[in-house]
Amino acid sequence: MEIMAAAFMVMHLPITTYSLYAMLKLRFCPHMHDHGSRPENRRLVVEIVTNGQNPEIVEDIISRLGTYKTKFETWLLKEENDRFAYSANEMVVPAITIPKTAHAGR
Repeated sequence: MEIMAAAFMVMHLPITTYSLYAMLKLRFCPHMHDHGSRPENRRLVVEIVTNGQNPEIVEDIISRLGTYKTKFETWLLKEENDRFAYSANEMVVPAITIPKTAHAGR
């Protein structure tokens, strides 16, 4: 049992060491992290794809994205039968249909 615990610690030691290094670097060297700079004339777009079954979860994701310090556009790709009005830019696509002949050979 002790050998297994020691093996587990040895396996995770590099990850733990790097995590500690990353936390200390973030804490004491904030100038190295500018949170959101990107080249001029470039846009950062976040795309969320939904079928309309859980609009509350999608709205929660959109609201959480709004708390980030990075500037980006949020686009929502939804099917035409989804009537919920989301708080992001919406792009409507036709609903996907599977023809009955697609399953005929199975």
